[in-house]
Amino acid sequence: MKCGFPGGWATVDMNGLTGQTGLARGMTHHCVWDAVGEVRCWGDNSRGQLGLGVLQPVLGIP
Repeated sequence: MKCGFPGGWATVDMNGLTGQTGLARGMTHHCVWDAVGEVRCWGDNSRGQLGLGVLQPVLGIP
């Protein structure tokens, strides 16, 4: 999957994800979730889009 970041795009390997039931994407960030409610988000976080409490991007799937 291509994921946008300020200044360009990065390819994110999604092979490590299994059992995901949903995908949501913004212009520069993406989130997936599974049947039990676990959510993983990555991408630009310059405005706190990922809900991490910090303003740093996540370049891989956490």
